[in-house]
Amino acid sequence: LAIALFASGCDRPPPASLLKTTTFETAREHGRFVRLGKLDTFAIALGSGPDIILLHGVPSSAYTWRFVIEPLAADFRVHALDLPGFGFSDKPPGGLYTPTWWAKIVSDYMDAEGVEKAVIVGISTVGEFATEMAVLFPDKTDRLVLLAPSGLPADNPGEVPIGIRIARWPVVGPLLSSLPIRPIFASG
Repeated sequence: LAIALFASGCDRPPPASLLKTTTFETAREHGRFVRLGKLDTFAIALGSGPDIILLHGVPSSAYTWRFVIEPLAADFRVHALDLPGFGFSDKPPGGLYTPTWWAKIVSDYMDAEGVEKAVIVGISTVGEFATEMAVLFPDKTDRLVLLAPSGLPADNPGEVPIGIRIARWPVVGPLLSSLPIRPIFASG
């Protein structure tokens, strides 16, 4: 109870103010928020040429791609997203957080940015929904690149990952939501 009371009193700066002070220079200089329905989704878009969409693992953010964004941008239009629930993007409590939901978010981002077709790159646990993106939206997927994929299509499509299910528990969810995680990562 003491932890919950302490956490509820912690100040959580809004993502836009954190973006201004992040040490992730590429995010600060080239990142912005794209409104997708009711969600503000953070994206870095850099370069010109064929489109590549870089999707981070869980838990992570576009920061995963910090060493490859600029080199790839020499030949491609690179999009590195913070998926909803991670990084600077909104973390909707009612979000589905399933591979199908995230694939739809990526498709919506492509529509909002006028990206007709892209190479979809997923790393780690995002292999499952990057694959889902290719299956659900083959006309938008030029190629699919999976880097060390630990999440591939499940026997139960649409199943919510265990970490997200735990975060939805009545006491655990509100407690996790109130923790000042961003400042901790910002100081690292």
